[in-house]
Amino acid sequence: MSGLFCNLLFTASTIYYGGFDNSHFLPPWVLYSTSFLYFAYYILDNLDGKQARRTQSSSNLGMIMDHACDALTTFLFSTGASSITGSKTSYQYFLFWCMTSFPFYFTTLEAYYTRILRLGYLNGANEGTIPACVFIIYTGFVGIDFF
Repeated sequence: MSGLFCNLLFTASTIYYGGFDNSHFLPPWVLYSTSFLYFAYYILDNLDGKQARRTQSSSNLGMIMDHACDALTTFLFSTGASSITGSKTSYQYFLFWCMTSFPFYFTTLEAYYTRILRLGYLNGANEGTIPACVFIIYTGFVGIDFF
């Protein structure tokens, strides 16, 4: 849940400063803090599951809550990433949402039916976080006009 809070702050700050139509200036400090918040979300999301398994307090309800929070943060991340890249139309926002959400939803659906969560050696949830953070920091240095 604390990871969800970090991602909510990330999205709210990019939309507040950039606007839904990206007609406002997005300050570099917002992008730096956004990168930090997204990385904090990643760390907190992984730690709560590990802690639950370590203390043997994991449950099916906890797994459902974790996946529900992950689904919400997937939407929030796609919205924030759309603001960072300067998307101006709802079609571009929808495209970002599809690129981030479909792999998550199909993997979760497969895990529901097979009872096994299979993530490849390279997956967006783990290995995609660091490049996304570096990308956001780079955008802070060069500006949103890069796109």
